[in-house]
Amino acid sequence: MKILSSVLEKKLLFVSGKGGTGKSCLSACLAYAAALQGKKVLLVESAQQEQLAPLFGLPAFGHHETPIEGSLFGINLDATACLREYVVERLRMPRLYDKVFQNGLVKTFLETIPGLAETMILGRLQHTVVRNRYDVVIYDAPASGHFLGMMTTLDAVLASELVGPLLEQVKEVRNFLATPSICGFLLVTLAEELVVNETLDFLAQLKQKSPVALSAVAINRVLQGKEESVALQALPPSPLQDFLLQNLHHNVTCQQWMQRELPTYEVSPEQTFWIPELGAFPEPLTAEFVRKFLHAILSGHAPAA
Repeated sequence: MKILSSVLEKKLLFVSGKGGTGKSCLSACLAYAAALQGKKVLLVESAQQEQLAPLFGLPAFGHHETPIEGSLFGINLDATACLREYVVERLRMPRLYDKVFQNGLVKTFLETIPGLAETMILGRLQHTVVRNRYDVVIYDAPASGHFLGMMTTLDAVLASELVGPLLEQVKEVRNFLATPSICGFLLVTLAEELVVNETLDFLAQLKQKSPVALSAVAINRVLQGKEESVALQALPPSPLQDFLLQNLHHNVTCQQWMQRELPTYEVSPEQTFWIPELGAFPEPLTAEFVRKFLHAILSGHAPAA
């Protein structure tokens, strides 16, 4: 499937969506799939409570590039550690770091300049790609609202009175993120009324606020209208049957709504893929399930108009 190949061809892929849409599971499956293709992959998050390591049955990654399986690695980026790496390894000023940022001052420094913590994360992602140790880096980014905030932090820092090498670094990172041949963004959503509304609102803001261009939209947990309707109609009449039929109708209606509206936001059918409902993900993830997941994506199709 061309669209799946195109998102995995990015050197840095951001994955985001409203909480509960399955963005972390999709990030993990895409990373696993890329590794199965022979690519060396780094799967990234930056969260207080790690979501990715448990999906693979592993203890927390922490701020370390940790082997998962084969050519797949994981890390949970920490802004404080990213700042230390920047000052010590990139500016080559270990004494500055030891003198200025000891005794818990790092956190205070990060909190003093709005957006600096996010800037450190984005800078680390850029540096990871530039080092060229991985074929692809997949970032399970914060949920969509926080993601937009993260994307605006670079402009906020550039508009501040900050001077020196850090300002030049921010300019470099922003230009890097705005390079569509290298960086891309995958939005994950659901065929649910509230989520669809938020998705369309998000798309309207994304083009204005994000240097990273949209690569694709994934509609997750799609119900198949005809097949599932026939199966449900065969059940004995009951309140449960009524509920399931109503849920199916609602899901299909929302799919058709998205299919009509996405082109308005400059999202073409070629940038959209539909992921059928597969039930609960196994933990830990297995190559067998990831192959099943990929097959489901490849066989998924837009709803009938």
